[in-house]
Amino acid sequence: GQHHIYVTKQDYDGCKLLRTAFLNAKNAPTKMNNVIKELTWCSAATLLDPTYTLPPLGNGPTGLIPNDLIVSLRVRNPYQFAVGTNDNKGHNLYRFKVEGKEPDIVKDLSSYNEALKDINVVPNPYYGFSNYEATQFQNIVKITNLPPKCVVTIYSIDGKFIKQYKRDELPVKITDPNRGVTERQISPDIEWDLTNFRNVPISSGAYLVHVLQPDTGAEKIIKWFGVARKFDPSGL
Repeated sequence: GQHHIYVTKQDYDGCKLLRTAFLNAKNAPTKMNNVIKELTWCSAATLLDPTYTLPPLGNGPTGLIPNDLIVSLRVRNPYQFAVGTNDNKGHNLYRFKVEGKEPDIVKDLSSYNEALKDINVVPNPYYGFSNYEATQFQNIVKITNLPPKCVVTIYSIDGKFIKQYKRDELPVKITDPNRGVTERQISPDIEWDLTNFRNVPISSGAYLVHVLQPDTGAEKIIKWFGVARKFDPSGL
């Protein structure tokens, strides 16, 4: 009384494909799609007359149960929808409203400046290395929590120009219809390799990092201190 009947669109193979797919999906539910896409009907068998007693079943000369069986695939009502006159023509229609969750509209410069407070340079101070470096030939610090559009300018403590990054990032569109989001988020950070605008390594000391959001005029200045490490030629 617990047998299920599966009608599939595949060539009959003694249920080998289905059994293998079900076993694989046991520990990986996402693989159940490999099973479902082959099924056109699934139902549990029931007797039309619940008082009917089945005769004893035995194996015939061919190894099959020697009884005739008629399977009727029925539904209580065919799929249908009410004939409606609304915009959805009788189909199910759901409406919902989201209130109080929309992004706030920033109306003054002080709000922009408040948002820029999270910008930082890490590590600060820098003592010869950081966790962002993969080899002894790298020198990397990150300027974090930047807005998508901004200009980052680095100066020495006496005001000499060191380097500038012009950032104007846009999210990457995702075309996969199975993804839950439509855009891939942009990175909020940039990496500074501790070189100047001529790609010459900077000396140890204090530096000023100026961040400007050009559309609003909001800005932030960060003081950063770094100690350069001795060049390591091993591995060259």
